[in-house]
Amino acid sequence: MDLYKSTILTITIICTAILAYQPKADIANMYALINAAGLEPVDVFANIPPKIIHGPTQKYELNNVDTEPDFIITKEQGVAPQILTQNEARGASYVVKTFCYGDYSELYTCFLNDIDRVIVTGPYGGMVELNKDFYKQEYSGEELRRFVLYGKPGWGYPDPGKYVFTYLKGEETKMTQIVNYTHRQIVEIPKDIRWSREADDFLVTWTPGSGDIGWYKVIVYPAGGEIVSKWLPPDAVSARLENLPVADGERFKFGVYPYAKGGYAIPELQRITW
Repeated sequence: MDLYKSTILTITIICTAILAYQPKADIANMYALINAAGLEPVDVFANIPPKIIHGPTQKYELNNVDTEPDFIITKEQGVAPQILTQNEARGASYVVKTFCYGDYSELYTCFLNDIDRVIVTGPYGGMVELNKDFYKQEYSGEELRRFVLYGKPGWGYPDPGKYVFTYLKGEETKMTQIVNYTHRQIVEIPKDIRWSREADDFLVTWTPGSGDIGWYKVIVYPAGGEIVSKWLPPDAVSARLENLPVADGERFKFGVYPYAKGGYAIPELQRITW
């Protein structure tokens, strides 16, 4: 092992150990240690698998419950942190995110715009870094201002416990929020998803799964263009995307995504030619 890789491994072990035995350790101290070694934070965090936020998978037996879950505990600075389940056919996973809520006149604004990094420390002391994601979709007008990490299929649903969100500007901690994650909510994947075309409109129908749904979202992924989507109410079983901005003969994928307060489901994407 060369010196560079050895240094990264050493710092990784130290950071992980400190967080494991001192869950309230200041994240800024972690970065000071990393910078003192002449490394970039991404070098170290890339060596800590996101799965580290999990503990023993058999420690808890949780069922879907009707109790209102404690997904959001604090909303300082117009920012809401969340721990979510991500259910898809290829395997269970999770989403860790924090987002700005409210109305804004510009995309690149709100508290998160001035934040460089968001680090989340899980119930067992492991930590992950979220990705900054600000964008506006032209078709729907949807705007997102968030930091987010999408788990991969098979990483498993998030474990219950305390999740600490630390917001950093450089090495300075600007804010800390806590989510006491107590209840998993598993969202079922819709069935019998079908599509048709009427002129330039894209029509989709489906059969809902069981359980509470907050809203649906139909998302189209053109091969060489911008993502197109449409939000729908919780009782929807069909959608019409008018004047779909896809050329004749162009290939694209689409899916119907059900969302709830505690998570969402990812369907098998269908591939079609327009």
